[in-house]
Amino acid sequence: MRTRAGMAIAGMAMLAAATAWAQSSLTLPNNSAGSPLDTPPLIAPPPTPGTDAQNAPSRSESSGAAFQKLDPKGNGYVSRNDFMRLGGGNFDAADTNHDGKLSYEEFQRYWTDVQSGRD
Repeated sequence: MRTRAGMAIAGMAMLAAATAWAQSSLTLPNNSAGSPLDTPPLIAPPPTPGTDAQNAPSRSESSGAAFQKLDPKGNGYVSRNDFMRLGGGNFDAADTNHDGKLSYEEFQRYWTDVQSGRD
């Protein structure tokens, strides 16, 4: 009887240890399963102060000020993703040379249309 009880306890201990090892190995950052920190959220968090939602230019700003807000890194162009911060507008129409980005000149033409109500 003691042998069966001892075997049962040893078996449960091994099962618990194997389960704990399996769970810990799945959350190591360098394994192929990834870790909870590597998993992107399913829903984007709300904007926090100082993020894109607050830094989007208002229609009353000059084209230069608006361009700077949409290109804070100084790349010299506004990407489609940056343009989306405006909350609307036709990027493809503004991108007259169809290179996938708006130069300052392209953006200036677009912004003039926005301010005059033509967009």
